[in-house]
Amino acid sequence: MKKLTSLFLALLLTLSLCVPALAADEPSDWAHAEVDGAIGHELVPADLQSNYQAPITRAEFCRLVVQLMRKTFAEDFVEFAEENGGFSHSFTDTNDREILAAAELAIVNGVGGGKFNPNGSITRQEAATMLARAANVLMLTPGLALSFQDAGQFAPWARDGIDFTSGLIDPFNQWRVMGGTGNDMFSPFGSYTREQAICTMMRIYDNWLMKTMDPDGYNEMFGFG
Repeated sequence: MKKLTSLFLALLLTLSLCVPALAADEPSDWAHAEVDGAIGHELVPADLQSNYQAPITRAEFCRLVVQLMRKTFAEDFVEFAEENGGFSHSFTDTNDREILAAAELAIVNGVGGGKFNPNGSITRQEAATMLARAANVLMLTPGLALSFQDAGQFAPWARDGIDFTSGLIDPFNQWRVMGGTGNDMFSPFGSYTREQAICTMMRIYDNWLMKTMDPDGYNEMFGFG
């Protein structure tokens, strides 16, 4: 009887330890619908469908943005570049094809000294800048930008990207590609997670989808000419 009790307690302990690990592989409640939508539209590589609350790396961001371009252009830009003379960009710390493709599209830059820092994390203002460049490649037009109390903290190179992403609104759920973090703050130096990156890619994709499928309705919704 004592052995059975011990086994039962050991099993309960094992299960209790497994639950948090499983929960960590689920998106946050606010992100669940958009993450599911992004996965359904094949915007998220299989190995990025976990650890949703972890800070996204620069390399992972490149993989997401290049996948976005694959789905919108219906063409693999990585293969296209390799078949037509290769990449004009290079970095001393990585030869990752999708990083090079994102650099070729002028969506990402290096960090200086010929390096890209693929495993480095991304701040919110860096994310806004790169997302705005991706949206520009897709020829999307933002509406009125939000005003933020901490605008004085924005890096000069990030201001246009923050204006763009706070002004670009998902036509289906009305979420801004990047809004604030509360109390009219943007938090430019805040971290940027994997699930946040997936959701913002989905919002850009939604803009592209509606503008492509129903341009008149899209323009009427946002008051564009």
